[in-house]
Amino acid sequence: MELEDGSIYILMRTGSNHLYEARSYDEGKTWACVGPSRLVSNNSPAALCQFKVGQRRGIMCLWHNSVHRWPLCAAASFDGGKSWSTPKDIADGTAGGIQTSYPDCYQATDGMLTGVWQHGVPGETADKGEIGRDVRFARFNLAWLLDEPRQQKP
Repeated sequence: MELEDGSIYILMRTGSNHLYEARSYDEGKTWACVGPSRLVSNNSPAALCQFKVGQRRGIMCLWHNSVHRWPLCAAASFDGGKSWSTPKDIADGTAGGIQTSYPDCYQATDGMLTGVWQHGVPGETADKGEIGRDVRFARFNLAWLLDEPRQQKP
């Protein structure tokens, strides 16, 4: 993802217990700061998207904030991924160990933040004993993501 300063920021799935991150300052020719990010994760992908709400610009990440493929969480960064808001669960697959996976995120034209992912459901697939899959979707605003109280009307 290209950041406001022109650098590129990426998150990578790994076999470790954190997503790895890297930055490029030369349009992706070389990468620096490669190593574990602050985001706990298992070997599953994360999604990044930019957003602008009022005067606030940032990036949102959807990922599994655990060593399992649940829960699926969202968090915001306002400093190019150097720090993140407290993760907020948007999908919990813990009932029966059903996983959430392959998230994506974007900001809708009405300003709402959105996430989409594959969600395991009870059932059978072509290979008996496996779970079925649904596509799930969530819409939320930045105040909910940051757990900010609603402003009182004067």
